[in-house]
Amino acid sequence: MCGTLKLLLPIAIVSFIAYIVANSLGNEPIYESLLHRLTKNKNSVQSIENKELVSFVVSLGSIAVNQTVASLTLPPRCLLVSIMRGKNEIIPHGDTQFYVGDQVVMIVDRYRIDEAKEKLAEIFTFS
Repeated sequence: MCGTLKLLLPIAIVSFIAYIVANSLGNEPIYESLLHRLTKNKNSVQSIENKELVSFVVSLGSIAVNQTVASLTLPPRCLLVSIMRGKNEIIPHGDTQFYVGDQVVMIVDRYRIDEAKEKLAEIFTFS
């Protein structure tokens, strides 16, 4: 933090004292308080709770092979989140192409999950 080991002991002592004072005052950890502040609006939390992550692997012979994201007609209220290609995660854009073996992760409305899974299976698996 400071480029020298001379200040390691004083920094450790100050950090320990700050930890004890914060705990004795009952302060919440900073990241938990930031999370509560971000999720204070119940509408945003409720919309997250009504969603579900769905994953498909693009199989050989499926409609999606060598197609771009923009060229596919995805079900309504369905959001393509990421594509795992080997060990790499790709944040998809309209011109991102699908290849055999890609793992596609999507967010779908929970109340339309069966309909969405059926349509997505038609797109990403061989039928």
